[in-house]
Amino acid sequence: MVLKHQDVSFIQKVMSSFYKAVDHRYLKQFLGDPELHPNVISVLLYLFDDSEGEYEDIHDGILTSILVQKALDTHEQINQHGIGIENLRTKRQLTVLAGDYYSSLYYYILSRSKNELLMYHLSLGIQQVNEAKMVIYQHDKKARKPVFEDLRKVFTGIAESLAKAYDLTSRFTPVGDYLLLMALKDEEKRYHQEGNSLISAYIEKTMISSAEVKSIEEGFQSIREQLLLNLEQEIPDYAEFCAYIGMNSSEWGYHKSYCNSYAMEEG
Repeated sequence: MVLKHQDVSFIQKVMSSFYKAVDHRYLKQFLGDPELHPNVISVLLYLFDDSEGEYEDIHDGILTSILVQKALDTHEQINQHGIGIENLRTKRQLTVLAGDYYSSLYYYILSRSKNELLMYHLSLGIQQVNEAKMVIYQHDKKARKPVFEDLRKVFTGIAESLAKAYDLTSRFTPVGDYLLLMALKDEEKRYHQEGNSLISAYIEKTMISSAEVKSIEEGFQSIREQLLLNLEQEIPDYAEFCAYIGMNSSEWGYHKSYCNSYAMEEG
């Protein structure tokens, strides 16, 4: 069955499957529902454009990779917040449990689909993501400095594992750039609200220390501009892609504005 990244019914099915999978009354009571933006599903489905894969297999592959990413993201909240006072410690423990719960769900889905290749690449991807995080967070001056590939691996490594499992790496570069652009928005918001984030740590250790930028804010802007330029060059139907993204991301001002200006230039 041929699927397109604009396939709304497929996106809705994955959204429904995700929220059904993570529906845990106790965790929801204290932590609320995890957020899943439909554009994440759409851009992962972009990998499979015009492929002849089985509908359910693609569904399970995308759903599984999203659950893995949510588990990693949830555990990352613990790295950034630490233990804290008693009420925060309770929330910390619940957040750890939530991350472990999401991890168990992806093992369940993989065992049901019997996709050993996907399991292999996701397991390797998890290892690589965690290694990249350690490089960014480490404080040993003798250790190597983080590079942009480390940052990219943290936020796109699981999606890349999905692409490798289905032999779709030739379509991955714009997918990775778009996912990193989405992560950049969340990380910038976290930095302004909490004073720290993984990307702000990367900017401080690499871009500011090398005098590439003068501030964390300037670092965010520099990365964002480069990713947007990358996307323009990587996607042949960029105006069409922007129009689709704009329908689902009206709140994402800087991306939508960039897309609109590009469409006007194209006439």
